[in-house]
Amino acid sequence: MLKQEQLTRFLATLGDNTRLQILFVLGEHERLNVTEIASHFNVRRPTISHHLKILRDADVVGREQVGQEVYYWLNRELVVAELRALADTIEHCDD
Repeated sequence: MLKQEQLTRFLATLGDNTRLQILFVLGEHERLNVTEIASHFNVRRPTISHHLKILRDADVVGREQVGQEVYYWLNRELVVAELRALADTIEHCDD
């Protein structure tokens, strides 16, 4: 995938307010399950699961199943790298 396409996908993923808020919630915790994440919102658990799938597909969050629970965490390295790439691109637009 071209870098511009990857960056566009990343920004589109974070372009939804609920997904961005999930990112912030996960950023404040090491790992959370869906119920713990959903407790921060006024939406139902299936809605949070839907948004988590989109975030997973973009590699913004990681996941691990432990027994019946699935735990999620923020992929900080990827998020920081993508935001840095965007800043670098904008900074060098006239170069």
